Amino acid sequence: MIQPNKILAVDDEPSIREMYEDMLGDLGFVVRTVGTYADAVTALDEGDWSVVLLDQRLRGRDGGDEGLTLIEQTKRRSPEARIIIVTGYVSDESAVLALESGAYDYIEKTQNFDVILQAKVRNAMELARERWLNSLSGDQARARLDELWQEAKTTTSTDRKGRALEELLELLLKQIPGFVVALRERSRDEEFDLLVRNESTDPLWDKESPYLLVECKNWASKVGPDELDRFINKLARRYKRCRVGLLVSVNGWTEGLGTTLLAKREQDMLVILIDRSDLERLIQTSDRLAVLKELHQRATTAGEG
Repeated sequence: MIQPNKILAVDDEPSIREMYEDMLGDLGFVVRTVGTYADAVTALDEGDWSVVLLDQRLRGRDGGDEGLTLIEQTKRRSPEARIIIVTGYVSDESAVLALESGAYDYIEKTQNFDVILQAKVRNAMELARERWLNSLSGDQARARLDELWQEAKTTTSTDRKGRALEELLELLLKQIPGFVVALRERSRDEEFDLLVRNESTDPLWDKESPYLLVECKNWASKVGPDELDRFINKLARRYKRCRVGLLVSVNGWTEGLGTTLLAKREQDMLVILIDRSDLERLIQTSDRLAVLKELHQRATTAGEG
């Protein structure tokens, strides 16, 4: 079964392989690089890859363009991988041949190669990850949640931590009947958003807005009133179709946040605060809907009594 975040990069130039390892590794992906046709075939047999980058002009047994030959090998040995052909010598003929042979995309080594590569790899990885998440059984999903939470707690890479939390929250929400992740948006300032379509028939959630906004931010520090204000403004910009938000902070909240939240109650929007202990409960429980209802009630009754 295809695994998330795994990239195999095939290129005979050591500098390009090093660039792949550094740049794509910093984005939170697991990257393996090889420099020959034979090593590529061996690597393809060793595991299922999410994305495979192939150098079109890879020098091989019969000269150039061995990368195009590897498309067939990749489809046979790692059939679910998204194949991206990389070349410094682009032509209409080679591009058409690559796409007709089964490549997902095609990149030229231009001046903006690094920016274009990151965008295309992210897009290909999202498709692979979505398919993988949808294929998980109940036991596999529980095991994957534990893996992601452990990675989020232990990794020293901010980007890897953010990616682990993003996948964790998406997978958690997929386990709640009626919740459909409709959109993922990621920024560079330690935050990401998930827009969740609410199709639940549960009596509580059936009365809520058609969409929920989920944001996990500032996992390097506590979240304060300014971040809360920006989150509420995001909710307000959704044409009143998104009146419930889940604001997640694994490092908790500053002292002034509770007062700010109470002052915003008249705006007809409900913000559910989720900290580390709440997230652990959601991961460990066998009834995530029940725990989420408790968090909903806690947010609704905050400040009463």
